[in-house]
Amino acid sequence: MRYFLAVADTLNFTRAAERCRVRQPSLTRAIKKLEEELGGELFYRERTHTHLTELGRSMLPLLKQCYASALDAEALAVKHRRGEYTALRLAISHTIAMDLLADHLKELNRVLPKVEIEYFRGTAVDIIEFLKHGEAELAIAGPLGEDWDRLDSWSLFDEEFVLAVSECHPYATQESIELSQLCDIPIMIRPYCESYSDFVDLFDAMGITLQQVQLIRQDGDLLPLIKVGLGASLIPRSVGTGYGFRMIAIKDAGLKRNVCLYSVAGRKRTVAAAALTGLLCSENWEEMAN
Repeated sequence: MRYFLAVADTLNFTRAAERCRVRQPSLTRAIKKLEEELGGELFYRERTHTHLTELGRSMLPLLKQCYASALDAEALAVKHRRGEYTALRLAISHTIAMDLLADHLKELNRVLPKVEIEYFRGTAVDIIEFLKHGEAELAIAGPLGEDWDRLDSWSLFDEEFVLAVSECHPYATQESIELSQLCDIPIMIRPYCESYSDFVDLFDAMGITLQQVQLIRQDGDLLPLIKVGLGASLIPRSVGTGYGFRMIAIKDAGLKRNVCLYSVAGRKRTVAAAALTGLLCSENWEEMAN
């Protein structure tokens, strides 16, 4: 590709060979080999007027892109060998507020200024798949409900679920309510939550049937709707922190979740993953989450 691009630029095999610092016969053979692989001539070879064929013109932008990618890959490999590059693929449950992690990620960036982080969001099922298939190196989520012997976990904190309502909600002045009172108000359900099935089982066991239900697909949609008074929702306390909601305790439910850091046992961790694990596991999470 390098030889082809040199000839395409100079339109002269001799000057292209000089630019590439090879003998002209070697360059010519390489071009011939490329033409055989692509199934046609790339250049019209005329004594004083070498120029691209139609195939050559078609291939030029593609081979430029391929060659640039190859150079990028080579440069990245060099950075890896020198220890100058580190990356982290981090999966975060839809139910984890990024506010909880922002300071830790900022500190990670201070310690490793060149770290490149790729974020994934998903449900419990998604998180497991990200980890199993190596798409994510670390994950932060509530209970994943997966009995997988290669799943390592570190408990970060426990927190209760509360009823989040707007300041103008009829229940806004109450310190606590009973679970059965949810039947009397519009409720927004979070089916992506790791504890969703636990809620369903609890409601069934207590004979509670919700009358006014809205299904919401992400907290980014849920929180503004709560704030303007379109409904209430059972959410982890940390999710509602900072939004000006009234967060009301549920007397008889005992609804809690355990938020953990997850990884796959036996897989070698990158420098960034090891550093973030240290930062997260040394934090006083109980104070932060509440």
